[in-house]
Amino acid sequence: MDLIYSPDYYLLLEAQKQKIKELQLDSETIETFSFIDNSLAEIIDSLLTLPMFSKQKIIIIHDSWFLTNKKIALHPTFNFDSLLTLLNRGLPDANKVIFTLNHETLAKNKKSQNFIRQVKVNKIDSPTLSFCQTKVKEWLEESKINFSADAWKYFWTIMPLDLSYLEKEIGKLVNLEAPEITLEMTKQISFPWLENDIFKLSEAFLRNDCSNFLTLYKDYCLQNNELIPLLALLGNHLITLRNYLVLKEKGLYHQEIIQKLGVNPYYLNNILRINNETIAQLNGKIDMIYELNRELICGAIDTRVIPEYKFIKAFEKSKRKDKNNGAK
Repeated sequence: MDLIYSPDYYLLLEAQKQKIKELQLDSETIETFSFIDNSLAEIIDSLLTLPMFSKQKIIIIHDSWFLTNKKIALHPTFNFDSLLTLLNRGLPDANKVIFTLNHETLAKNKKSQNFIRQVKVNKIDSPTLSFCQTKVKEWLEESKINFSADAWKYFWTIMPLDLSYLEKEIGKLVNLEAPEITLEMTKQISFPWLENDIFKLSEAFLRNDCSNFLTLYKDYCLQNNELIPLLALLGNHLITLRNYLVLKEKGLYHQEIIQKLGVNPYYLNNILRINNETIAQLNGKIDMIYELNRELICGAIDTRVIPEYKFIKAFEKSKRKDKNNGAK
């Protein structure tokens, strides 16, 4: 059994494809489930049932959120103890199981660790700037188009390091069927949501300036229906800051951290300049971004009212932590 997890959905799928290739099984032998969409009975039935038309089969089970501290609603029938009991008893050798999780960390509680001991864990880290640039160049070469120098520089100044989103934006530019992507084309096609001064909005979020953030956020919502690009950018800022502070606490120098994180030095220095929060406060906001993004993708919340409410709660929680730290 394998567990593949990564905060980057594109890399998660690529790792999954690679694992299937290693097992050398064709697509007809693959059964796919989700701990959110499928009942535990359906999943257990597949895990215990031998393949009918081949010697082996692959069972892919997505959304293994029970291995995290996140409170994601799984299928009502899910029971961690029942799953652990089944795995402890063992599965047919012919059934090859791949659990996947689109998240950056695993919980350290007893149940999760018991599960993890029974699988081969493959963690795929977030992509670096260099990796993303290489991947985008590959996509561009396949389409036989190029960026102008200023368009390329602008593109990486504002894009989140998320390959799924990068693939989507590059696809828009490729569809223009132009031999070269100019700066103006990049601004008009890929980032209409930047017209609302998303940088000031992002800065207010990092400064914990609730009043200014909400004003800019409402302006943004008046002209944009897409919240996920905004969440991707905010999340990328927060994770970069959090990772920087963690590595700084471990004694790494500034340049060492830049190399380890693979980020643009100018970008990093800018967000460090405006940040005034602790690792704990940043983690709280990261959790909120993950939860909000998940609920938006699933269509589980009102896209106007609930996000604003969650942003306000995140600001309040961050300020409470700041006061508590100041009182110590």
